[in-house]
Amino acid sequence: YLIGEKGKGMNQFFRLMNFARVAIANQALGLSQGAFDYALQYCDDEQGARKQFGKKISSFPAIKNLLVDMKVDIEAMRAIVYEATQAMDDKKKLEQELKENSGLEEQYKEQENKTYVLVCLAKYLTPKLGEKVVSNAVQILGGYGYMSEYPVERHFRDMKITDLYEGTGQIQALKVAGDVIKGRFDKELEKIEECLEKKITTEGYIYEAAWYLENRLKDFNQAVNQLKENKKFQQLHTEELTKELALIY
Repeated sequence: YLIGEKGKGMNQFFRLMNFARVAIANQALGLSQGAFDYALQYCDDEQGARKQFGKKISSFPAIKNLLVDMKVDIEAMRAIVYEATQAMDDKKKLEQELKENSGLEEQYKEQENKTYVLVCLAKYLTPKLGEKVVSNAVQILGGYGYMSEYPVERHFRDMKITDLYEGTGQIQALKVAGDVIKGRFDKELEKIEECLEKKITTEGYIYEAAWYLENRLKDFNQAVNQLKENKKFQQLHTEELTKELALIY
């Protein structure tokens, strides 16, 4: 039996891997959101919140800091998952248009490169942040968080597999860093740079964030250029490069 188009087996395989990796990134996001929701309910619910010294534990700065960190990480996960999913949809749309217009080949190739990097980036980042989120949820519940009677214990166990199947985090980092060093993500980095330049003309927190990210992007590009010249160090710094790209994007 022939599955798909003859001679396109490798393309079909990579397409399948992309779908699987985005699905796993969504799984990590869902586990994180579930752990956060339960931890928040446990420490801040009006009826059954855990109390210490006569106060809900959500009123203590140490717990507040954990909740804020969890929320920030979850929104970062959500952003990269949405970007990767949108890139896949755009790529699929271009595939259909390419059948009718061969002049879109260069645009399709750029979209294909972008999609591949973002999918691998989502698969790399979400388990890393997710493990931190569910660990904080366990921390908030204390000893209860380690018991199977409470759902965050299962969230804590289930999160680990998201970093293992369909390519470990280390494999994703190799792919992301390799494509960035080869210049396959240059167009997207240029768009980010243009966007940051516009934001810097504004005031307040947006200006500060844009200024910070612009400097990080300059350092990132400098590091990429150095790695292009020193190939023997490329695999040594794949994770650092991938983490930095995730922060910027």
